[in-house]
Amino acid sequence: MRILVSLITLLGVIACIGCQPNPINAEAPLELNSSPTVTRIPASQTQAMNTPDRIGESMTKTPERVPPTQAITPVTGEVPTKLLDSILQDLSKRTGVNSEKISVTQAQAIIWNDGSLGCPQPGKMYTMALVPGYRVKLEIGGQKYDYHAAESGYFFLCESGLPSIPAPATPNS
Repeated sequence: MRILVSLITLLGVIACIGCQPNPINAEAPLELNSSPTVTRIPASQTQAMNTPDRIGESMTKTPERVPPTQAITPVTGEVPTKLLDSILQDLSKRTGVNSEKISVTQAQAIIWNDGSLGCPQPGKMYTMALVPGYRVKLEIGGQKYDYHAAESGYFFLCESGLPSIPAPATPNS
């Protein structure tokens, strides 16, 4: 109750202070100084500015167009050679195909969202931190392989990721 009384009193004081009459006589006309003070800068201290025309020669030129490239070149050089060689050897062992016959379609640096490196497996727990690493996509005779790697050198073949979850049964099924 004391707080409420204090607040009301404070608001009353603020209202009274804000309603004080203005010390300037509102009925008296304002007097303007008939001779305003003007400071002139000597011509020796001024500098001429050259402003360009609104439409200049540079504005009428059309921008150059870069012709599109026909072939898409794969990204290379982002994955360390030692890691890429290890991945190629792993796929070669898995498939029995010589590593020279394996084509690299994509090899790029990537920041994974968590410790699953973009390929979470059901029932496993992963660190919830950004993990710098690499993604390497390989191909053998039309068959594609997707390897995920951490910057530390750990890698694996991401074969399935999360399995497809069947739709829940409905009462009518």
